[in-house]
Amino acid sequence: MAQTYRIGIDARFFRNSTGGIGRYTRELIDGIARLDTENEYFVFLTPADRDEWTLSQFNFTPVVVDAPHYSRAEQTTLLKSLNAHRLDLVHFLNFNHPLFYRRPFVTTLHDLTILHFPVATRSGKGSGIKFMMFKRVLEHALRGARQVIAISEHSAADAQATLGIPAAKISVVYEGHPEPKALPADSESRLRAFLGTDRPYFLFVSMWRGHKGILTLLQAFAEFKRASGLPHQLVMAGKADAAPPDVRAAIDEHPFRADVVTPGFVPDELLSALYTHANVFVMPSEYEGFGLPVLEALSYGTPTIVANNSSLPEVGGDAVLYFPTRDASALASRMHEIVADENLRARLQKAMPAQLAKFSWDRCAAETLQVYRDVLDRAK
Repeated sequence: MAQTYRIGIDARFFRNSTGGIGRYTRELIDGIARLDTENEYFVFLTPADRDEWTLSQFNFTPVVVDAPHYSRAEQTTLLKSLNAHRLDLVHFLNFNHPLFYRRPFVTTLHDLTILHFPVATRSGKGSGIKFMMFKRVLEHALRGARQVIAISEHSAADAQATLGIPAAKISVVYEGHPEPKALPADSESRLRAFLGTDRPYFLFVSMWRGHKGILTLLQAFAEFKRASGLPHQLVMAGKADAAPPDVRAAIDEHPFRADVVTPGFVPDELLSALYTHANVFVMPSEYEGFGLPVLEALSYGTPTIVANNSSLPEVGGDAVLYFPTRDASALASRMHEIVADENLRARLQKAMPAQLAKFSWDRCAAETLQVYRDVLDRAK
């Protein structure tokens, strides 16, 4: 890009509490800031996001707009602010965007969860209308974008098969893996105090939604406990209050309820210790656009079990153990196998560095910048 452009980034998922999309948002912006000191960037944040904004680079300007995702203000207030900044290109980091924005934009596609697992959008009064609105905004984001950035080959193929988005319009840009943080000497004692346990544990880290395989995990854990007699516990990190009623009931009625630990949202300063000291990480999800927690677990050398579906084999490669999706008995067997077999754990850990090398936040930022360049060049 020989000339200087005004580029907008919709970063309204910037804050830590937004999970995987928030991590993507923060890492991508940091990476672009390291690579591009020529173009002028306007980063759109909600007031809650602005509280966590620390970047002071001269060509990055935070713009506070009170327009939460999925709100009416997203279609009005955000639209007005975007138009006022006369941007050459906007990057919407999720499908949420104002339907009447008419200038060039790029959209990141994380997944098509709302189409394949729409239950979460169909609860409450007016749920049918809400789902149709979500679907309309999603489809417009992908069809109206000058280019779609898919975070995995699976998401790209899903968009082609489900919505007919042309392959040429989709650029696959992988997310990166976190650099392991050095842990303070008291990290394990602090973590154990937070969890309220000093026993070995299986770890689950995710949003508590129906398609995340939580019921399968709970059933598998019960089978594992009955068959093995081992002292292991199951630590389920995340906001339990967002769980569907059947998941909450399955926890309350679990035959080993005392061994199911639900600490809620884990603060960032304890997350590294949570992965590091886990005996095994388990991701039983039935569908993922990427699966960032898998890379987090691998980056800390934690033996990992994942369901064999969607993007998870892309992300896990040969460094994880797989089980058939929704097969609780198979998962229980894998849990026992990975705990009991030291050679298996060593083999998986040996494969982790090569798998992690496929994913880099610096590469993610560089490839995203190239998408910007291509779109802007075509717009001349």
